[in-house]
Amino acid sequence: MLIIKIKKVIIIVIMWQEKDTIKTYKKGEVVIKEGDIGREMFIIQSGSVDVVKEEGENKLILATLERGDFFGEMAILENEPRSASVIAREDTRLVVLNAGNFLIKIRKDPTFAFSVMQKMSSRIRLLNEKILNLTNLTDTNRSKIRSEVAEAEYLKGG
Repeated sequence: MLIIKIKKVIIIVIMWQEKDTIKTYKKGEVVIKEGDIGREMFIIQSGSVDVVKEEGENKLILATLERGDFFGEMAILENEPRSASVIAREDTRLVVLNAGNFLIKIRKDPTFAFSVMQKMSSRIRLLNEKILNLTNLTDTNRSKIRSEVAEAEYLKGG
């Protein structure tokens, strides 16, 4: 049994079956590498990972994810290279889902899909706020950018 926490308010219990693929990683081991092609997502069963973006020799930690969090979902939804690297912060155990297993989980438990969408929505909202906070804009310009970002999100979703 794995408990996924969304916004620390909603708790969804998902029964993991024995046929699920489990992978373990040692502290410091690379789980996924930015730029690689991937066809699976991961759910943290135990341990934690850092999501890292590399710019030359600089490494920027975008997020630290823990038990119940997931990553790599973009590889299932898009046919694009990985957008960041993920590195184990400690010994970590992950459930691995390819696109087929992901769809089976959604069919068996639609709340799983809802929890993934909630988390993705939360991540988008947080990123939008970070972008706006990084810019030193007047309230008028900030409002205009906020409107343009919102419009772009809906148009791109087509």
